Amino acid sequence: MRYVVILAISLATSAAPAAEKAQNFWDPNYVVSETTARAIDEALPDKPVVAPARPRKLLVYGRVPTHPGSVACCFKAIEAMGNKTGAFEAVASGDPLVFLPENLQQFDAVLMNNTHESHPMLPVNFKTLSDEQKAAASQREAMLQKSLLDFVAGGKGIAGIHGAVATGWAEYLEMMGGPFGGHVTGQVWVKPVEPEHPVCAPLNGESFQLFDEIYVSKAPDFRKGLRVLLTLDLEKMADPSKRRNGGVRVEIYGGGATPDLSIREDGDYVISWVRRYGKGRVFYCSLGHEPSSYYNPHVLRHYLAGIQFALGDLEADAVAGANAVAEALRGHITSIASESSVDRLARHKKIAQRRSGPIVIIHRGAWALAPENTLEAYAAAMDQAGK
Repeated sequence: MRYVVILAISLATSAAPAAEKAQNFWDPNYVVSETTARAIDEALPDKPVVAPARPRKLLVYGRVPTHPGSVACCFKAIEAMGNKTGAFEAVASGDPLVFLPENLQQFDAVLMNNTHESHPMLPVNFKTLSDEQKAAASQREAMLQKSLLDFVAGGKGIAGIHGAVATGWAEYLEMMGGPFGGHVTGQVWVKPVEPEHPVCAPLNGESFQLFDEIYVSKAPDFRKGLRVLLTLDLEKMADPSKRRNGGVRVEIYGGGATPDLSIREDGDYVISWVRRYGKGRVFYCSLGHEPSSYYNPHVLRHYLAGIQFALGDLEADAVAGANAVAEALRGHITSIASESSVDRLARHKKIAQRRSGPIVIIHRGAWALAPENTLEAYAAAMDQAGK
């Protein structure tokens, strides 16, 4: 992997390690073994999901305060993925100054590699700085944060792996899709919610099993604003919210020493999604705590598709909510060819009276629905999509 050379240094004491020291973003005692590196290489796809429209450059940003194995394996896997498939060039950094606008502009997307830190844009040695240096670093942090948000909102992309949503930076979490509230850890089954969605298509509609730590949101409306791609497959495993859960351990932050075992009474354990942020593209996947996830072929295929979506090469619908409603209907789908919004609205009012629920239509091969789950908004959305 190529390591980024910082072009602008504004604070000598927090200057990044020079490029020749860039490999020390993680615990220097942790090294990806030859066996693990070989397993990663063998599990990677041979080619990109789609050919890149032009050479792409991906910034992979990560450090290791809490996830040494995860961060190191992710760096290795993303480097090897770019080299093997030709989908992108991966450039690694753990220096916040890479987010200066003049440094960031060279990239098509950023991948946040398990940035499980309250302040991922402060220097690693922040606690050892003088008060004056801390004040300067904190002031610069706000500018670097704005730079990343503007980068994505302006039309670029961002991908997040596992600990990328474990931070206290509110604006960033809003962009990524929300924070996590706890863990499900154990042998789990994962399924694609929309098998034909371009970011899920490389999974060939298959559920897959792995041992990993799954982040869980405590928010009841967590799906709002997200196009959900993967969830736990509760048809093949016990609901983790149940006490007798077949070896799955549940942890909830903020709940004291006793885990809250009713964390998702609705059984909705979301694992990955895409969404829009301004003109930009967001992909997040909570898989990736365990080093073994980085040589799981299903995980790597999903990562590659999500990264190519963030880079701008893989066209994919990121409109939120359609899959959530479609999944809830469980097959109660009406297909139409073409009709006026007036006729459509009248017909579906009758359907709604019988089904007492939202209506989803397959229209010219694509999902379309009312964001507000009302028939009137649905009709307007269909008209906007084309009669």
